[in-house]
Amino acid sequence: MDKKTPVFSEKTHAILFALIARQVITRYGDEAGVTCLRKALRRYGEQRGRRMAMRALANGDALTMFNFLVYGEWRNATAGGEIERAEDETDIRMTIRRCPWADAWIETELLQYGRYYCQEIDAALLRGFNPQLRIEVGATLSNEGTPCEFIYHQAVQEAGQSLAVIGEKAARLESQRVAPWEYHCGHLYQACSLAAGEDFGAPGRVIVQNGLVEFGLRFGGSASGTIADYLKTNFDKLPR
Repeated sequence: MDKKTPVFSEKTHAILFALIARQVITRYGDEAGVTCLRKALRRYGEQRGRRMAMRALANGDALTMFNFLVYGEWRNATAGGEIERAEDETDIRMTIRRCPWADAWIETELLQYGRYYCQEIDAALLRGFNPQLRIEVGATLSNEGTPCEFIYHQAVQEAGQSLAVIGEKAARLESQRVAPWEYHCGHLYQACSLAAGEDFGAPGRVIVQNGLVEFGLRFGGSASGTIADYLKTNFDKLPR
């Protein structure tokens, strides 16, 4: 995988989290370790969602589900996703039959650690963007092993709002809304380090750092150094 996966991408993002999660759970156990990881993921997702909201509001766009689907901060860097989309009078449904995160965890035998990411991230993103909105997350590939199922409630509220229009608007705004994958990896690492420090003190931060060391062994010291450089970044603000 290391030779085929560009640094940085969805797959390196997935592997970074799983390596950190393995370190944390191995050291602190399934209860305390997983609690810490959930805290980290909620912080990470909510901060991302708030940045999405900042961009929407700066453009004069309301914090609706339609615009939540427009202002996502990443774009695919690798092939492999298989997504089916459908809409009715009010809701948009997505079924994901394959995704780079699950693929990465399966290929590296890290699924038992990576799966926690999928249990938290989507709801956290939406809370950060607008806590009054509602997403329904069904099964996920990384947990139940069946296709991921998402229902974005009230995504279609006005005439002319549709999946096609969401895609067109997202494409127009891509240069404004998309952050590089190294930024997302750095953000994820910081969130895990902060949560571990809060729960376990300095030794917890060292455990998270050990996950980054493992990442560097897979993808190179330059890649892990780039991520470490984001440790003091203010992720509550939009990147310059």
